Amino acid sequence: MAKPGVFCIEGNWIVERLQEQATVRPILELLGDDGYKFVHREVGTKADLEYYLSQWRLKKYKNFPVLHLAFHGEPGTIEIGKQVVDIDEISAALAGACAGRVIIFGTCATVDVSTKRLRKFLKETGAIAICGYKGYVNWIQSTAFELALIHTFLRRKCTRVTVRSMAAEARKVSRPFKLGFRCITKYDP
Repeated sequence: MAKPGVFCIEGNWIVERLQEQATVRPILELLGDDGYKFVHREVGTKADLEYYLSQWRLKKYKNFPVLHLAFHGEPGTIEIGKQVVDIDEISAALAGACAGRVIIFGTCATVDVSTKRLRKFLKETGAIAICGYKGYVNWIQSTAFELALIHTFLRRKCTRVTVRSMAAEARKVSRPFKLGFRCITKYDP
C-alpha cells in the first residue's frame, strides 16, 4: 500500500522581494525521500487558495490526509500578499470534506482564537485535528517542528487514540522551542 501524503499550499513570504527563495518545499522533499508523497503549490491570491483547497477535496487526493497551509498569519486569519483570509472562509471552502484529515496552519498566530471557534472549524470541515501556533514564531524552528509534526501524522493511522496521543506528544515536543503550539482534536473532551 502506498504511503500517505501531504498537500501543502504556501503563500509568498516576502512579496516585496520576489528574488527571495524562502519556502517550505525542502521539508516536503525530505518527506518525499522517505517515500511519502507531497503536493506543493505556491499561491499569490485568495482565488488561488480557493482553487487548491477545492483540488484537495477531490477523490484523487484522498490519500493526502494532511493539509499544510504555510502563510503569514494573524489571529483567526492567514495573509496572502495584501489579502486577508479568515479561517471561517477556509472552513466554508472545506465544509464536510475533511473526514479523517488533519489541517496544520504553518502560520503565526492563526489559531490564537477561542477553543469554541476552533471546535466549530473542526465540526464544519469534519477534520480530526487543527494545529498551529498561538503567537509569532521563528521561521526555522517552526518549519523544523512542522517536518516532525507532519511526519508523525503521516506515519500513523489517525484513530481516536493515536490522534489524541500525537497531539499531546507534539505539544510536549514543541515546548522547548517556545512555539506556542496548539492542537485541537475532535476527540478532545
